[in-house]
Amino acid sequence: MWPFFGRDSPIFNVHKDGTGCIFAIGWSGQWNACLERNADSLTFRSKIEDTEFFLFGGEKIRTSSVVMMPYEGSYIDSQNKWKRLIKEEFSLIGKPGRDDFAPLCAGVWGGMNAESILKLIDTIKKNHLQFEYIWIDAGWYGQDTAPSSDEFEGDWWSHTGDWVVSKKIFPKGLEEISKATHNAGMKFILWLEPERAFHTANILSEHPEFYLGRTRKVL
Repeated sequence: MWPFFGRDSPIFNVHKDGTGCIFAIGWSGQWNACLERNADSLTFRSKIEDTEFFLFGGEKIRTSSVVMMPYEGSYIDSQNKWKRLIKEEFSLIGKPGRDDFAPLCAGVWGGMNAESILKLIDTIKKNHLQFEYIWIDAGWYGQDTAPSSDEFEGDWWSHTGDWVVSKKIFPKGLEEISKATHNAGMKFILWLEPERAFHTANILSEHPEFYLGRTRKVL
């Protein structure tokens, strides 16, 4: 039995002797899943994590959706079959009323110092690379958050909910990054996650009405 949680990738490929199944969980919040393999069967279970509520008459919610794709063939063949399924059945790219291609983004780790990001933007501009957006990911926020090389370093995660720009990472704020991006002919995207906050974030005491505690119960 293998348990999985919301911090893991929500796509699984179980393969043995030329046959298998890909499972994908469609849910943007916390989830968990359990895979159990017996001699001649495979059991997959998934749910929204830490759900403690009930619904009144007439109320409804959307739970996580799950896609299962059984297949025969090699592991590589299954990955290509999965990509075709996503492109043909789920992706909106190229569908009526939609663009033929998705925007081309240059993803940047938010804990990367400002100087490095400015150098990247300058390189894109000088070499006429066809990026359309600079997209800064998590790690940019928190008053005392220090620069980090990637998402596996630093304590940036403990500042989630402190939605102020870290002066240690961006001494001049994000304005210079935004200006450099637009001057290079691109647009600027900033990642944030307003629906969640670390338990030490000031916003929890300043605006408790914004959040539901993990232990809160409906009476």
